[in-house]
Amino acid sequence: MITATRQNLSTETVTIPVSEIEEIFKQIAETLQNVAKNEYQFINSCKEFFQFEEPKKVQFNEAGDCGYIVPIKNSIKQFLNKPDVINLLITNKNETISSTKRDTDLLLTYRDGVAASSNKLLHKNKSSFLLQLYSDDISVTNPLGPKKDEKKLSLFYYIIDDMPPIVRSLLSSIGFLGICLTKFLSNTTY
Repeated sequence: MITATRQNLSTETVTIPVSEIEEIFKQIAETLQNVAKNEYQFINSCKEFFQFEEPKKVQFNEAGDCGYIVPIKNSIKQFLNKPDVINLLITNKNETISSTKRDTDLLLTYRDGVAASSNKLLHKNKSSFLLQLYSDDISVTNPLGPKKDEKKLSLFYYIIDDMPPIVRSLLSSIGFLGICLTKFLSNTTY
């Protein structure tokens, strides 16, 4: 038996038998196993329930060298459809513009710099949002087998720069764009 106390206007003790909790966990485990019987069903369930979009393979040459990208348009669309994101974007953008107008020495975003003042696209589309693109290189090692080697991968991702800094730093605000072996990026024949 598990005893929990719920505090509201009055104190009430609720007792839940351990067997009921075990049954709930069993039902959750069965549901997950039924959804993921095979990779095909799992991917289809992710598409249906989470708007998952499979990465697209980008082939660099006939030898099969490739990378993978996630279409950025749908990724951004899904992010913007989250609750309160549009309001946060607009509010933060307006507050940033107001702050930099009051104090011209402030450089809070790209918009406040010299490069932005000569950017024709920003002047033409005043309601646009800024994207920052990032790349990171990582090393992945397979410690098993006779050939223990290391692969260097390059990862690409983005954030919407007009989000408040506290939101921009959340993992859920970072969008994945693509991945490939780092050696492919230095090859000038692609």
